[in-house]
Order: sequence, then structure tokens, then C-alpha cells
Amino acid sequence: MEAWMAGKGKRSRSIGALLIGVYDSDGALRYVGRVGSGFSDSELQRLSGLLEPLRRERSPFTSGEQPPRGALFCEPELVVEVEFANWTDAGNLRAPTYKGLREDKQANEVVREDGDEAQAKPPPEKPRTKATLGSLSIRRAGSRSGETTVDGRELKLSNLDKVLYPETGFTKGEVIAYYSQIAPVLLGHLAGRPLTVTRWPGWGAGEVVLPEAGAGASPGVGAHGNGGKREQADRLHAGG
Repeated sequence: MEAWMAGKGKRSRSIGALLIGVYDSDGALRYVGRVGSGFSDSELQRLSGLLEPLRRERSPFTSGEQPPRGALFCEPELVVEVEFANWTDAGNLRAPTYKGLREDKQANEVVREDGDEAQAKPPPEKPRTKATLGSLSIRRAGSRSGETTVDGRELKLSNLDKVLYPETGFTKGEVIAYYSQIAPVLLGHLAGRPLTVTRWPGWGAGEVVLPEAGAGASPGVGAHGNGGKREQADRLHAGG
């Protein structure tokens, strides 16, 4: 455990997510993602007390993707145990959950345990590469954006590393991956049903914003207002 993100909302006075890494065979400390779930309130308080004395100005990570902006860095001395789904193509943990501290293990012993050095060391990023996000095939244009095709439509994806849920650390890319995986089941229930669309610019904090009639409607979604050019949409229908 080498860094953390400050919490927001209910976690405004504690940790929002832990940023963790593993050591490569050449001794470089590789960033492998953030852990934002699995904590009790008491454990967050305990971790805050352990991490604060270890703070440092610069990132200890020397390999892998860059940690998110706003990260608070610390000396790589604490070891955590996490449970996760699998490794991403970029060599990061997918859907990790915090399980506790490992006081029986030294930090320099933490390596990728599957022994797949090739995956732990992905090739240098090219201007445009292919990757996956859930069930979507992504044409990458850098580490934070990309393009994909859904039902013949070209979609641009931006700010994939933006944290949408500060309390858990879930990013925009992870949310897209989740919905792409459940879409085959979800869309069958939504087809033809009236929907209400709301936006929270502050992601749960602040005023709720309703879109204007027809404004920004996605293909396959029809907007229905009460008439007038500046009215807000009162309902949407999902396409079949």
C-alpha cells in the first residue's frame, strides 16, 4: 500500500480508496489500481492513523500507469490483502475488495502471484491500441479515452479514469464495464418502458438537473415533452 485518495461525502474525514502496487522482478514498484470497498468505519480510522505518519511528497511508483490526480503518497511499508476478479489487460486489479492488513509479510515480498511476468509488464502504450472494457472492445487513444462500436454506432469514451463514486473509488471506465456486462439482461427489461432521466452534476451532491426535451437523447431513446422549445423532458422511452 503506497498511497490513498482522500474520502468524500460520508468519508470526507477519512480514506476514500487505497492505491496499491506490486514489485516487478527488477525491483520497480508497479501501480496496480485502487481499492475502495471492504472497509468498516473503524478500519478506515485505523488505516488513517497508520498511513499519516508514513506520508511523503512524491509518488513511490516507478512502473505501470500513473496514479490518479489528488493521490496522497506514503512510504511503501504496509501490506494489504485484497480479493479481486482478475487482472486487466493493462496489468491492474479488476474489482478489488479489501480483506485486511498482512502484518506477517514484508512490503518487498509483494509481487504478482500468478507468475505471469508478461502480463504484469504490458508493452509501452502506443497512440492507439485495442483493449476490453467489460464486454466492449475498445480502440484506445491513450490511457484515459477510446472509441467503441455498439450496434454499428461509433461511440467516443473519455475520462475513463475519472472517479464517479468517491466513497468506493469506482471510475467511469469501471461503471461502463459493469453496464456492458449486464446489458443483455438489463435491456430486455427496459425495452419500450417509460424512463425518467436525471443528472447530478456533483454525483449525488447538489441540485438535480433534468434535461431539456430531446436534448442529448441517445440513439434508440425517444424523448417526449409537453410541447414547446425550452421544455424539459418529462419522460423517455427506451428502444426495443
